[in-house]
Amino acid sequence: MKIGIDVRSMIGQKAGTGYYIYGLLLGLDQIDRENEYYLYANQEFEIELNNLKIQKKIIKIPSIFWHLFTIFDIFSNRLDLYHSTHSWIIPSIIGVKTVTTIHDASSILFGDTHSLKIKTIARLLFKFGAARTRMILTPSYAAKKDIVEITKIPEKKVVVTYEAVDDNYKPSSQDEVIKIRQKYQLPEGFILYNATLEPRKNAVRLIRAYHQIRKKYGVENALVMVGKKGWLYEEIFGLVKSLGLEKDIIFTGWVSDQDLPAIYTAASLLAYPSLFEGFGLSILKAFACGTPVVTSNVSSFPEVAGDAAILVDPCDTNALAEALWRIISDKKLTKELRQKGLDQVKKFSWEKMAKETLEVYKEVRFF
Repeated sequence: MKIGIDVRSMIGQKAGTGYYIYGLLLGLDQIDRENEYYLYANQEFEIELNNLKIQKKIIKIPSIFWHLFTIFDIFSNRLDLYHSTHSWIIPSIIGVKTVTTIHDASSILFGDTHSLKIKTIARLLFKFGAARTRMILTPSYAAKKDIVEITKIPEKKVVVTYEAVDDNYKPSSQDEVIKIRQKYQLPEGFILYNATLEPRKNAVRLIRAYHQIRKKYGVENALVMVGKKGWLYEEIFGLVKSLGLEKDIIFTGWVSDQDLPAIYTAASLLAYPSLFEGFGLSILKAFACGTPVVTSNVSSFPEVAGDAAILVDPCDTNALAEALWRIISDKKLTKELRQKGLDQVKKFSWEKMAKETLEVYKEVRFF
């Protein structure tokens, strides 16, 4: 087969979608020696693949025209199918020749946490694109349930393929931890947040919960917030200033995969109280590095975390604060969660996800 994949989100500072594409290619590289992959991008990129047959298709033009030129290339090269990983435009046009990944339905269900551009495109194309594309991939059963309810498409058209983390994520050595703390000027025993700074990630409630445990329990651990600025992030910085936490909360900006494992290892815990996610890779990254996790009890988080994390209502600041304090104050609980996390992460692999994705490709090809 000739298979096209949109890899634009994998380039540069990767967030969730970018990690998904990168992991899919790593998994396919382990199992596929037959098919040919056309990787569509809008700028040059590098990826180390040992076995996968690839052709890079770099189309350096503005976004709306990028899709049109990509469609032309798909038909010119007689691709058997196209995997849309980040857009509804091409699936809406070419229909049954496509597989589409929908990471979540947050743009519909939580429209207020997205920009006007994203909300508008989602409302225009979400249902139409879902009806037109041949098959849909999504990273959790929670996300599948939302997609089916919103679009009214048959359940069999939506296939769950769990995401994973690569081998780079593992407990770092003490020397590596010391180096990373020096590089980013991080103190010992900090609380870690790793997500884009935007409303859906719930950073404001986390900051309030953090402030609460400092006042109530005298907690001195710093809060380290890793992630690039998304949108409507001004409230986050304003709150830090109004609460007088400028010296206690550290913003690192975006951090590369090379440095993240040591940051996770150095942290006392990961606080990931997002309101809604299709999967939540940060949880698995923490588990793989032996870092205890506090996360939300809604959306996909219970699927990913199992019994290896403390789950709380993400809208309950008091519950979030108490969960943070439990891990900070209870060494026995910390040890227990670390082991459970290391066991839980073994249930997920990019190779497994790639195999399941390849089966969907085959089904679409012979439809």
